[in-house]
Amino acid sequence: MSHNPTYDPELDYSEDHTAHYYEGDRSGRSTPHQYTNYPLGDQYNSSSMASYRQATTGPPQSDTAGNGKSYRYATEATIPEDEDEADHGQVADSRQVQFSERGPSSSIASKKFGDEESSGSSLKFKILIVVAILLAVLWVIFMALYIREMTTNKSNNSTTPSRPNPGAAVGGNDKNPQPTQPPAPTTPKRSKILANTIGKDSSGKDILQYTLENDKNVKVELLSIGARLNSLKLSPTGSELVPGFTSTQVDNTNGSVLVDADSKFGAIDGPICGELANSMHTINYDGETDETTGEVKFMTTAANMDVVVTYSLSEDNKITVQISATSAGNTETMVDMCSSMFFQLMTGTESADDHRLMLNADNHFASGSPTSVGGIYDYRSTKLVSVLIDYILLGNSNTLRINEDFLLNGAPGLRKAAELQPATNSPKVTIQTNQDAISLMINTDPNYSVQGRTEYKAREFVGLFTHSAPDATDNRKILKPGSVYQSTTVYALS
Repeated sequence: MSHNPTYDPELDYSEDHTAHYYEGDRSGRSTPHQYTNYPLGDQYNSSSMASYRQATTGPPQSDTAGNGKSYRYATEATIPEDEDEADHGQVADSRQVQFSERGPSSSIASKKFGDEESSGSSLKFKILIVVAILLAVLWVIFMALYIREMTTNKSNNSTTPSRPNPGAAVGGNDKNPQPTQPPAPTTPKRSKILANTIGKDSSGKDILQYTLENDKNVKVELLSIGARLNSLKLSPTGSELVPGFTSTQVDNTNGSVLVDADSKFGAIDGPICGELANSMHTINYDGETDETTGEVKFMTTAANMDVVVTYSLSEDNKITVQISATSAGNTETMVDMCSSMFFQLMTGTESADDHRLMLNADNHFASGSPTSVGGIYDYRSTKLVSVLIDYILLGNSNTLRINEDFLLNGAPGLRKAAELQPATNSPKVTIQTNQDAISLMINTDPNYSVQGRTEYKAREFVGLFTHSAPDATDNRKILKPGSVYQSTTVYALS
């Protein structure tokens, strides 16, 4: 295809990418011409030269008119070294121009560089494609998350159906459904309870024995005489951790060693903890079990009080002892009952000296008044029990019984009171209580002897009793008619 160019000297042909040339003569004048635009095609391959013919508004002139000029291929705006610019003119646009081969009479090709515009359009198109792909990917991710969320909600709603609204009409839509019901609480696993009768007391009343055992094979044996903890083992074949009595010793209608004042091992001591004149450790309590709670309860009426003692053993090896009392009459009663727990945690030894003790107490009682602990009496950090024993005996070698009261730290409520462990660190007993004080008791009488499962002697056990704090006149809690006394102590084994 050919065009009849019309040259306009006011136009900048380089701005619209029109290739134009300057035909020069010897006078140095140059006249711009616009040439016929040929389609892009193969490059001339003859000596890298192309023939051009001047274009005019009239008919094309032949090559023989002397107007034909030979120019270097327009890759660069250069002229052969042996020619001057006036003879041959110069290329005004230095960008590469390709021409179709037309033979000897081809017109000079003028070209708009549309390939650059095409390249720019192609880049924009590619960018649009990439953006579209990213948007599509984001949309797919959003829909996947949305579908998963809807599926989860539907699954949750189907597993816990709500109750129908009783106020809705039959066959109608329930616009006010009732809230879903929470699942029923899981009942904690309870220890097994074995009840047995092992004899009769002097009055002919059955002496009851209860055994609590959890899945870890910890066994606790209880007796109705004194509502006492008579045996404690970490396994059926393990060593005894507390002193106690055999069934033969308990079944003694002529008077058992259990009625002896010094045989309070594991028994409930009251009505005032530590008093030698107490007699509650000799009472044969009534007993019952509660299979739903895994508890054993002992009941009696004594010292103008109705007393209930409750034992339980948890799966994490915690023994809980709860003592409650209410007034059985119209008079006030002073009460401060405790569980007389003695421990022997050493295996293969008969001495309490090597036990290590920690007491959560900043004060101990001296002459009925709390005094800041210090030196020998400071057991806030773990140390040997023998340190205190030797100190007291050094001051008075005739001391038959060590009985020291310590005022516990912390606000009222269940809190740590003490830790007791052997030199081997295991087993350890951690004591928690809601009481105000704890007593450390060790028998140091060289002539002391009680026949239990074996013959128990002095300095063999460490006694730790939790109770109310005495005042300056040794008064404890006053139980008034209609009021309730409560004491809770937990012994955790590890």
